[in-house]
Amino acid sequence: MSNDLEDLVSFLNDRRPEIRKMAVDIVSGLTGSPEGIDKLKTVQKPLLMGLLRLVPDTDTAVSKAALTAVVNMSQDAPVSEALLHLNVVGRVMEYIREKSCPHMELLLMVLVNMTVTDQGCEDLLQLGKPGMEGLHMALLLKMFVTSAVTLLPGQSDPYQHIGALLTNTSRLQAGRQVLLQPGRGFLQALAAQLHPGCSVARRRGCSGALRNCCISAEVGTSVQATSDSSGWGMLVLIQHKG
Repeated sequence: MSNDLEDLVSFLNDRRPEIRKMAVDIVSGLTGSPEGIDKLKTVQKPLLMGLLRLVPDTDTAVSKAALTAVVNMSQDAPVSEALLHLNVVGRVMEYIREKSCPHMELLLMVLVNMTVTDQGCEDLLQLGKPGMEGLHMALLLKMFVTSAVTLLPGQSDPYQHIGALLTNTSRLQAGRQVLLQPGRGFLQALAAQLHPGCSVARRRGCSGALRNCCISAEVGTSVQATSDSSGWGMLVLIQHKG
């Protein structure tokens, strides 16, 4: 079985598009079950590297299958840790920033799975990188807030998954500080997405992030130092409801 899987991984790098497509479809199918993922762990590192290389493939079907496999596998804790070592957060953000992959929803789902852990959150927040800290989150927040007013009713909303990212990253003080930046109006923008007209995923993500800010020990002084009075009022309301 191991040799068969090694051959399968090698086919992901084949020059022939039809062979790459066949191989990535098989891998994607295997990741649909815990048993399949366990089998693939025997070739984990070269497999993950091969899948990540296929994410920006010009064949969108290949790209989608590769990303689907990464989303499925990243739900497994040991695989998620291996992906962090491969800088998956930075790679995904590069694909998003450069718009080199059309599957925005799947890209964001990878980030959601990766930020279940503190290390994944730290990578997304770019902690320890002077001059770069918070740049990823600033881009994601801009996309989240902008899409809330530009998407038409009934239109597909891949950006709703950013709400879960905000909940995950706001578990960390650095994540909350991004939302509490004075004059940026992030709290007010999140509070505005709590109304029934927004998707359940957006409402859940925004309320989770705002609640994390509420229960933070340092929130009292941090929020009072901001000019976002509407956001502060919503924080108080959520805290009382909790």
